[in-house]
Amino acid sequence: MGKYLLFICLSLCSVLYSQSGWHLQSTLSSLTNLHGVKMITSTGGYAVGEGDLIIKTTDGGSNWTPLTSSEISNISAISFSDMIYGSAVGDNIIRTTNGGSVWVTQTNPSTSGNSLYNVFFINSTTGWIVGESAEILKTTNGGTLWVEQTSSSLKALYGVCFTDVNTGTLTGADGTILRTTNGGITWTAQTSPISTLFETVFFLDANNGWAVGGSSSIIHTTNGGANWTAQTSGIVSTTLHSVCFTDLNHGTIVGLNGIMLRTTNGGANWQLVPSLTANHLECVSFSDINNGTAVGYNGVILRTTNGGTTFVNEKTENPEGFSLNQNYPNPFNPNTIITYNIPKDGNVSLRIYNLMGQEVAAAFNQFQRAGEYNYKFSAEGLASGVYLYKLTSGNISLSKKMIIMK
Repeated sequence: MGKYLLFICLSLCSVLYSQSGWHLQSTLSSLTNLHGVKMITSTGGYAVGEGDLIIKTTDGGSNWTPLTSSEISNISAISFSDMIYGSAVGDNIIRTTNGGSVWVTQTNPSTSGNSLYNVFFINSTTGWIVGESAEILKTTNGGTLWVEQTSSSLKALYGVCFTDVNTGTLTGADGTILRTTNGGITWTAQTSPISTLFETVFFLDANNGWAVGGSSSIIHTTNGGANWTAQTSGIVSTTLHSVCFTDLNHGTIVGLNGIMLRTTNGGANWQLVPSLTANHLECVSFSDINNGTAVGYNGVILRTTNGGTTFVNEKTENPEGFSLNQNYPNPFNPNTIITYNIPKDGNVSLRIYNLMGQEVAAAFNQFQRAGEYNYKFSAEGLASGVYLYKLTSGNISLSKKMIIMK
């Protein structure tokens, strides 16, 4: 959550209200879910989605051009080492060596029929694929020949990242983390502080990496995974799908219901970025510290050219008070943002009631530091109508009405 910032000047205090540095670039189709994106340069990149959808941009996403491929369906991920050489996986494996003009089906050596969830190429020839039932495939010749690798894990694998041809990490179900320093000849299990499904892993170098997944989980290592520590996302009970860092300090995470988080200190603190969509965000990719793209359900494509920096508007007021703002948007379906301020550290709860006074949802009940927070509330499972949301900290409570309209 974004922390409350104070600037003391002439005995006045200014509250900083955030505005996203992202903009909605495109919605391709309400029937198209995008699952993967890879930005190679500040202007060039690719995205993939349901069915056989592959799209390409060469102008920073102002225009996206569909690429033809009838060789694959249910595309889940894409990896390009440059704008020319790339691979996509889904129900099979396809490869291009000419920037997507032509795609060729490659042979999957596995006879198990496992679904393929992710692909990563460290250069134009060497890459790995992971999938269902601990499936690991490797190629050293651009996919002309894929070879199965084995590990001690039996869990589905979803995340894959290498920093050179020898050093890589895989993540998967039930807190699975696997590490290799010999190109996958052997894989060593590492210990996660959280037992959840880690969907994505991202390493800047051989030592510094992050993984994200279920239950709002973020874990971080500075020694190649010898030790992993949990970082606090500041949000409650959601799934984080993708993480990307541009240096040791600046990183972005995306997830369910349009959740987007940003850090400028390596994840010591994560700030909730004001949402531009309620659609699930599936993947985020940065080509450099400024230029990034996120994609998700219903064809949503988000773009930033300033690293996702949050703009701020100042409003002079007394910051010592305990406050609860009107949710926005209101009415809403199914998501809304509830902004509140707590003047001191303590246990804070947010609960939802119907007009009969019956509690229908407990958003959270946890210790929080003093500051301003933006909480995304989902009304999934609740019927249309007027509800009360009540914020309690210590012996103080505030409540406001909100309207769910489905």
